[in-house]
Amino acid sequence: MARSGPKRGDTRRTETRSAIVDSTVATLAQHGFSATSARAVAERAGVAPGGVFYHFGSMDDLLAETFTICLDRRIARLRAAIAVPRSGLPAAFTQAVRDEFAHDESRALLELVVGAIDSPMLRVRVRDGLDLSFAFTRGVVDLLLADSPLAETLPLDLVAQVAASAFFGLAVMDLVGADVDIDGMTALVNTLLGLVRPGTEPSES
Repeated sequence: MARSGPKRGDTRRTETRSAIVDSTVATLAQHGFSATSARAVAERAGVAPGGVFYHFGSMDDLLAETFTICLDRRIARLRAAIAVPRSGLPAAFTQAVRDEFAHDESRALLELVVGAIDSPMLRVRVRDGLDLSFAFTRGVVDLLLADSPLAETLPLDLVAQVAASAFFGLAVMDLVGADVDIDGMTALVNTLLGLVRPGTEPSES
């Protein structure tokens, strides 16, 4: 009787694709979009120069897939970070922001957003990703403003877009070397949360 489960060739292919994506993330984070070539990615991943095209078809396909993977992982990290009791939300939010700013995948996402200007395929993926980010942020806003009277008076979709855009803008500033006061920003948000949410104490993190 034949054994069930993934075939060895399928497993190897999955592992190679994963290695290529990880290599793409590292190259984007360390050297930027313009230096992220198929040759550079393949060399870092330890595959033949043509391996990128064999597994992904084109660099545009690889970059689009990398964007989606990085964004999905970011949202998963953030969702896990705020899965805490209500009293712990401010501290969890503060730490999550710090962690994201320091993460290679966050830098890679920014590089891909910039690179999407000249790539129609990547531009579509980035646009869809922004919609996903806004939807996730709207869910976070709903959670943070639960039981607050402001939840019934504020345009929460707009609040979510402003919050997501502010995070992205600060990340861009950090990318180009501008001074970004992450601690100050998170402290401000925590103070605002203390004003709009009953029983929420500002975090000292």
